[in-house]
Amino acid sequence: LYVDVNGFRAVNNTRGHLVGDEVLRRVAGYLQDNVREADYVFRIGGDEFLILLPETDGEAEEVAKRLKQGIGDVLSDVGVPIGLSIGIAVWEPDEEFDLEALIAEADKRMYEDKRRNSD
Repeated sequence: LYVDVNGFRAVNNTRGHLVGDEVLRRVAGYLQDNVREADYVFRIGGDEFLILLPETDGEAEEVAKRLKQGIGDVLSDVGVPIGLSIGIAVWEPDEEFDLEALIAEADKRMYEDKRRNSD
Protein backbone atom coordinates (compact mmCIF):
# COMPACT_ATOMS: atom_id res chain seq x y z
CA LEU A 1 0.00 0.00 0.00
CA TYR A 2 1.24 3.48 -0.88
CA VAL A 3 -0.33 5.94 1.56
CA ASP A 4 -0.51 9.73 1.27
CA VAL A 5 -1.86 11.93 4.09
CA ASN A 6 -4.44 14.31 2.64
CA GLY A 7 -4.64 17.67 4.38
CA PHE A 8 -1.13 17.54 5.79
CA ARG A 9 0.06 20.69 4.02
CA ALA A 10 -2.91 22.57 5.49
CA VAL A 11 -1.92 21.36 8.97
CA ASN A 12 1.62 22.71 8.53
CA ASN A 13 0.36 26.00 7.07
CA THR A 14 -2.34 26.69 9.66
CA ARG A 15 -1.15 24.92 12.80
CA GLY A 16 2.63 24.94 12.33
CA HIS A 17 5.34 22.37 11.87
CA LEU A 18 5.31 21.11 15.46
CA VAL A 19 1.67 20.11 15.08
CA GLY A 20 2.50 18.69 11.63
CA ASP A 21 5.23 16.53 13.16
CA GLU A 22 2.79 15.30 15.81
CA VAL A 23 0.24 14.46 13.10
CA LEU A 24 2.86 12.36 11.28
CA ARG A 25 3.73 10.51 14.50
CA ARG A 26 0.05 9.82 15.15
CA VAL A 27 -0.57 8.69 11.56
CA ALA A 28 2.43 6.33 11.78
CA GLY A 29 1.15 4.91 15.05
CA TYR A 30 -2.36 4.55 13.65
CA LEU A 31 -1.10 2.71 10.59
CA GLN A 32 1.09 0.40 12.69
CA ASP A 33 -1.73 -0.30 15.15
CA ASN A 34 -4.15 -1.21 12.35
CA VAL A 35 -2.15 -3.80 10.45
CA ARG A 36 -0.97 -7.25 11.48
CA GLU A 37 2.26 -7.88 13.37
CA ALA A 38 3.64 -9.52 10.21
CA ASP A 39 3.11 -6.31 8.17
CA TYR A 40 5.62 -3.49 7.75
CA VAL A 41 4.97 0.27 7.89
CA PHE A 42 7.59 2.69 6.55
CA ARG A 43 7.56 6.46 6.27
CA ILE A 44 9.16 7.05 2.90
CA GLY A 45 9.20 10.84 2.95
CA GLY A 46 7.10 13.90 3.65
CA ASP A 47 3.57 12.70 4.27
CA GLU A 48 3.90 9.38 2.44
CA PHE A 49 4.04 5.89 3.90
CA LEU A 50 4.54 2.45 2.44
CA ILE A 51 2.88 -0.60 3.99
CA LEU A 52 3.96 -4.09 3.01
CA LEU A 53 1.35 -6.77 3.61
CA PRO A 54 3.02 -10.15 3.05
CA GLU A 55 0.77 -13.11 2.31
CA THR A 56 -2.52 -11.19 2.36
CA ASP A 57 -4.37 -13.20 -0.31
CA GLY A 58 -6.19 -10.16 -1.68
CA GLU A 59 -7.00 -8.50 1.64
CA ALA A 60 -5.22 -5.26 0.71
CA GLU A 61 -8.44 -3.53 -0.38
CA GLU A 62 -10.09 -4.34 2.95
CA VAL A 63 -7.07 -3.03 4.85
CA ALA A 64 -7.01 0.18 2.77
CA LYS A 65 -10.73 0.75 3.31
CA ARG A 66 -10.41 0.23 7.06
CA LEU A 67 -7.43 2.60 7.31
CA LYS A 68 -9.23 5.31 5.33
CA GLN A 69 -12.40 5.02 7.41
CA GLY A 70 -10.73 5.36 10.79
CA ILE A 71 -8.11 8.09 10.30
CA GLY A 72 -10.52 11.01 10.72
CA ASP A 73 -11.51 9.89 14.21
CA VAL A 74 -7.89 9.59 15.29
CA LEU A 75 -7.06 13.13 14.18
CA SER A 76 -10.38 14.90 14.80
CA ASP A 77 -8.76 17.28 17.31
CA VAL A 78 -6.29 18.73 14.77
CA GLY A 79 -8.82 21.22 13.39
CA VAL A 80 -8.00 20.40 9.76
CA PRO A 81 -9.70 17.56 7.87
CA ILE A 82 -7.22 14.70 7.45
CA GLY A 83 -7.73 11.74 5.14
CA LEU A 84 -5.72 9.09 3.36
CA SER A 85 -5.26 8.31 -0.31
CA ILE A 86 -4.08 4.75 -0.79
CA GLY A 87 -2.75 2.96 -3.83
CA ILE A 88 -2.59 -0.81 -4.00
CA ALA A 89 -0.15 -2.91 -5.98
CA VAL A 90 0.09 -6.68 -5.70
CA TRP A 91 3.02 -8.95 -6.44
CA GLU A 92 2.06 -12.40 -7.64
CA PRO A 93 4.53 -15.17 -6.71
CA ASP A 94 4.70 -16.39 -10.30
CA GLU A 95 6.00 -12.96 -11.43
CA GLU A 96 9.58 -11.70 -11.23
CA PHE A 97 9.95 -9.53 -8.12
CA ASP A 98 10.71 -5.89 -8.96
CA LEU A 99 10.38 -3.68 -5.88
CA GLU A 100 10.79 -0.40 -7.78
CA ALA A 101 8.07 -1.34 -10.27
CA LEU A 102 5.77 -2.45 -7.46
CA ILE A 103 6.22 0.84 -5.58
CA ALA A 104 5.76 2.84 -8.80
CA GLU A 105 2.49 1.02 -9.51
CA ALA A 106 1.20 1.61 -5.97
CA ASP A 107 2.22 5.29 -6.22
CA LYS A 108 0.34 5.66 -9.53
CA ARG A 109 -2.76 4.08 -8.01
CA MET A 110 -2.50 6.32 -4.95
CA TYR A 111 -2.69 9.38 -7.23
CA GLU A 112 -5.70 7.83 -8.97
CA ASP A 113 -7.35 7.41 -5.57
CA LYS A 114 -6.48 11.01 -4.66
CA ARG A 115 -8.05 12.31 -7.91
CA ARG A 116 -11.15 10.16 -7.44
CA ASN A 117 -11.72 11.45 -3.93
CA SER A 118 -11.07 15.12 -4.68
CA ASP A 119 -13.93 15.35 -7.20
